[in-house]
Order: sequence, then C-alpha cells, then structure tokens
Amino acid sequence: MKLFPDFKYGWLPEEFRTRLPNELDFIKEANNAERCANIFKDNKNIAVPSVYKDLTTNRVLTMSFEKGIPATNVKEMHKLGIPLKKVARIISESFNHMIYE
Repeated sequence: MKLFPDFKYGWLPEEFRTRLPNELDFIKEANNAERCANIFKDNKNIAVPSVYKDLTTNRVLTMSFEKGIPATNVKEMHKLGIPLKKVARIISESFNHMIYE
C-alpha cells in the first residue's frame, strides 16, 4: 500500500548526496552546538551541552551530559507537573529564535 502514490521521490538521492556529508561532519556539528549555546546563553529554559573539542573529530562528537526528560515524554512531564503548553511555547520560540539568529 502506498501512502502517497503521487509523491515523487526522485529528488531524494541528490539531496542525500549533497547534504548528508555535512550532517555527518561532527566538527561542523560541534561548531553549530557552540553557536547554539551562544544564541541561548541568556535563556534559562535552554540547556546546550558543552562540546569537548579535544575529544571531538569529524567522526566523533563528544559533549557533556545534560540531565532532563525528552519533550516527547508526556507521561513523565505530567507526573512532574510540567505544563505542556509552556514546553510547546519554549520549543516553538527557540526554533524561531534560531532561525532568525
């Protein structure tokens, strides 16, 4: 069964060929993480793990562990009394902030 029979997938191989190498270069991802940390340095609602540059290569990204719960773990957030609308607002605002920064 095809979910989207009219959708053309021919563009995907070229997209993967050009974008995947950048996504898998962890030096670039480390730099992006540092940019993200700088963007949110004054936002107490956002925690960006620190990058350990001396342990990071283009194939290995080493970062600090940040304790928390995934935004998808709704049951745990309910249990802890975390307001879901506030979480949704923070996520939405942070994505918009990153786009425009």
